[in-house]
Amino acid sequence: MLSFQLFWTIKLDKKPEPIIFNYALLMAIVLGELTILISFVPLRSTSSSLFLTATFYSLAGIIYNYLDKKLFKETVREYIFVWLFVFLITLLSLSW
Repeated sequence: MLSFQLFWTIKLDKKPEPIIFNYALLMAIVLGELTILISFVPLRSTSSSLFLTATFYSLAGIIYNYLDKKLFKETVREYIFVWLFVFLITLLSLSW
């Protein structure tokens, strides 16, 4: 729901376009599957929350800029760098 509202703010119409719903559904599926996957990994809740938040930030940012037609290589590089940095922190905080 949060990503649907975020994507709808790009072009505010009375009725949102179906592509916005599709991307919001994609975000929900990806984050839901990642949440299930992370639940099997021995992580503290703060580390897993940080990872899921970074995933939401990166994925939503890329989709938002794509829908707004402002997606550039530098923008994608920035979002991927942030996600990889948080992923590295998450890996280092594993307690096997």
